[in-house]
Amino acid sequence: MMCAEVAAKADGLEVEVCPGIAELLAELHRRGKAIGVVTGNFETIGWLKLERGGIRQFFDFGSFSDTREKREDIFRHGIELARKLRGPEATVCVSATRPTTSGPRFASAFPSSQWRPHLLA
Repeated sequence: MMCAEVAAKADGLEVEVCPGIAELLAELHRRGKAIGVVTGNFETIGWLKLERGGIRQFFDFGSFSDTREKREDIFRHGIELARKLRGPEATVCVSATRPTTSGPRFASAFPSSQWRPHLLA
């Protein structure tokens, strides 16, 4: 019901993309990098937000909350999707909209030897 309501009001949905993000995604896409989104949104709403922000075309896959309740599970599923697309040894880089999204509680999605958090300033 919520997804249908958001879709019906999509024309009025305003999404602000941070400066430089569209250009970064375009460059990564141009270089052939697989780009995914991991979000607590339902899939319909998540893709709609990216469309309204003008950046949907850069994303190859997404992990959403439709079938996963915990953020850690949504995150883990996104990693699984990336590795299905690029192979089990694929390097996964995470960029987040807020520090709590990619912090230590999400490290459980990676084997300990692969978790190397970096802060972008």
